[in-house]
Amino acid sequence: MSEAINWQSAKIMPRFYDGIARSMIGEGPCRKIAKFKMGYGFLDTSQTPPMILDVPDDLEDIPNVFFEGVPHLQYGDGRILARCHMPDGHITEPHQYSLTALYDDADNLVAVSIDLPAWVVPSNRHTTFTYIDFPHVGNNAPVAFGG
Repeated sequence: MSEAINWQSAKIMPRFYDGIARSMIGEGPCRKIAKFKMGYGFLDTSQTPPMILDVPDDLEDIPNVFFEGVPHLQYGDGRILARCHMPDGHITEPHQYSLTALYDDADNLVAVSIDLPAWVVPSNRHTTFTYIDFPHVGNNAPVAFGG
């Protein structure tokens, strides 16, 4: 039996949950997802195909950023979907791409998705769809009390 290989990975940063908890008890503002960045990193390229590496919990910004934009956001069925679009002509030279990151309105990194590397070029647009799931148990909303 072969070992499972991750071709994609995603991480919600602990500060995302900390911010929600603080706002719910009145110790912080309610933050909003405000921007995304595209970059390159968190890959071990010494092997083929590259291996996706873990993102540290305390990461504040992704490496090798080549584009920033405002995501188109929607929510439904326990999921935030962020459409992150780079129009054609918005970079001047080709860049390697592997990372899409979401940031809140205080510029805090809240989520990162990692893909196997690709190249983006000035003449092409690039769109990624990043989502954050809020856990549900079956068709029932999560229980908010203990017993």
